[in-house]
Amino acid sequence: MTEHSRVVVVVARCSRQPGKAFGIRCERSEGTSWSGTWAFALRESAAEREGYSQSIEGSLSMDAAYPGCPSCMRGGLAVCGSCGGASCWGGELGEHPCPWCGTRSRVEGEITRLRAGGDR
Repeated sequence: MTEHSRVVVVVARCSRQPGKAFGIRCERSEGTSWSGTWAFALRESAAEREGYSQSIEGSLSMDAAYPGCPSCMRGGLAVCGSCGGASCWGGELGEHPCPWCGTRSRVEGEITRLRAGGDR
């Protein structure tokens, strides 16, 4: 991914169906602001081949047209404070299970860093 990348793909997992990975297409809007615009089912092995393993920094919000997780349709996104893995989130209070490392933690704050790769 180059400094000038305007579109990247973040690999996430469904927190209700942990074996289900999906990609989130994110577009840079201005400066270090990113917007999640689309989601699609994805095999993790394909994500590795496509190079979706770098990172982006800045604020992230989900676009009004973002369809949500392809497995459970939840439109929020959480990032694990322990492993950095992204997962879908439905906005519920209490602890959120990370489908990457199994940690359960409270969702709080805003997302400022994610692993991602260029969208070719």
